[in-house]
Amino acid sequence: MTQPTRAATADRDADPAVDLRRRGQTPALSRATRRIIVRHLTDRSMTPADIAAELGISPDTVRRDLAATPEPAPAAAPPPAAGLLLPESTQLRDDVDLLAAAFKAQPEDAARFAIHQLAQHMRRRRTAASVPREAPEA
Repeated sequence: MTQPTRAATADRDADPAVDLRRRGQTPALSRATRRIIVRHLTDRSMTPADIAAELGISPDTVRRDLAATPEPAPAAAPPPAAGLLLPESTQLRDDVDLLAAAFKAQPEDAARFAIHQLAQHMRRRRTAASVPREAPEA
């Protein structure tokens, strides 16, 4: 077994938290820090008595800390991302991967290009359909 060096022992002795733990006491926490820890341990299903024993405080202090700290509000759902969102499917993923490989582009860029090309084709068809055709001469 190796003995700790004199410098390491001196560092530990200089730490007031180590000295308090050696005497069976816990270092004092600020009220705000203690309340955060109490709320965290409560969320982990610990009882006030267990929390009090863990932190070296009275169960009444735990109850007061819980009463003083409001329940955290549930996280709001994130807003939908800007842009087009498509439901994930195996077919869609395969198609986008094929386009990305064919165009040697990022999947988003390949999908954007393919959609643009199809839209251009549809615009040309619509324009061609709206132009009156001349009747063939007999």
